[in-house]
Amino acid sequence: MHRRTFLLATSATLVAQQPDPVSKGTGSLAFVRGGTLWIKDLPDGSPRPLATGNEIQMPKFSPSGQWIVFQDGDDMVRLISADGTSDGKSGNSWPSGQARWLPGRDELAVELDGHSLVFDADDDWRSPRIALPGPIGAISPDGSQRVWESSDEAGKRLLAGPFNRPTEAQVIAETKEGGFEVFAFARGGSRFIYWTTDEDGADGWAGPLDIYMAGGAKPVNTGTGSMTTGLGPGMASLSPTADTLAIVVGEDGNVTNHLRGIALLDISSDSNQPLRKITGPSVTGLHPAWSPDGRQLAWTQGPDADILFEQLPTTQDYDVALERAARERRIWVAGNGGLGEQKPLTSDPRYTDEVPVWSRDGRYILFLRYDEQDAVTHDAVTLWLMRADGTEAREVAALSEKDDSALPDGPELFDWSARL
Repeated sequence: MHRRTFLLATSATLVAQQPDPVSKGTGSLAFVRGGTLWIKDLPDGSPRPLATGNEIQMPKFSPSGQWIVFQDGDDMVRLISADGTSDGKSGNSWPSGQARWLPGRDELAVELDGHSLVFDADDDWRSPRIALPGPIGAISPDGSQRVWESSDEAGKRLLAGPFNRPTEAQVIAETKEGGFEVFAFARGGSRFIYWTTDEDGADGWAGPLDIYMAGGAKPVNTGTGSMTTGLGPGMASLSPTADTLAIVVGEDGNVTNHLRGIALLDISSDSNQPLRKITGPSVTGLHPAWSPDGRQLAWTQGPDADILFEQLPTTQDYDVALERAARERRIWVAGNGGLGEQKPLTSDPRYTDEVPVWSRDGRYILFLRYDEQDAVTHDAVTLWLMRADGTEAREVAALSEKDDSALPDGPELFDWSARL
């Protein structure tokens, strides 16, 4: 399967009070279409081109919304100001495939030659403010702690320590085969979640991988297998207000078929906690996303392809069930911390709806919508904005048109970043 070459992101600015109906002030949207990075004010602003390049992807706003970092097919990390006055190709770019904004500040960590260099705007992003060994890993919400993987001929180690004092790192776990991937810190910043990979470097397509919780006396295997590695935030979401992880669980990593659902895991203590699956036994659930207040959980849900195939006449092949399962995906939501009544927010049979993203004030949801004509390959892709109750849905950007050669085939939608 191919990865999509479009990604999306929205800035972190919202007006506290907004009149009805949806009006100006709902943030800015950065998106890639036709090899160009665009920006527009939501919901009805005119798109403005910011940068062009080869297979631009992964645009991400800085915490202030003033800058956008993105990657291109030439293995370059590029930086541009949101108003377009700073050229991200000739002025601020690095030969790297990885970059990340530090929590809550306009400081950019770029992985270069086995190190992570942190840049800021004080000197126009030219000289690193700090150099850290290894990949940037995960950073605590207050920016004081860091967890990352280190590797050498002896194997791989998971390290944790103060962000500005990497020499004080503590070894959390080590292995001679496989490795570690850190998902995120819990809200308090003293505990973090990671998962393990096998000796073949298996990712989320290979099967359930053990999730661990660390920060106590020793790491604890939560007993939960997930489709997380390699699929990013589309497979897991940590509540912003409680130590609860919403996660996709299932039998293997194929997100289109085989039973798959959304489950909740309590990560508040070192003891193993029971996993509570909240979606039904005959559906596939993906892309869990918490509202900013942690009271509601949104996700993508559709019928399971395997069960649909069993219901088809014997003359029909599996592709029929596969396409129908993808075509019937909708955005769902549940209140009461994900345990409340479940209801669909979208229901138009002409489209496939996926990847819900909440606005910072919790009043709106941005989501991806695909034309029903080809729900599996997803040739025609648009972005829609709706109120959190599912009303007043409107298209806000077209990411592709039919036969757009810039978009590869496949429903893989997990290299995405979006904030309102």
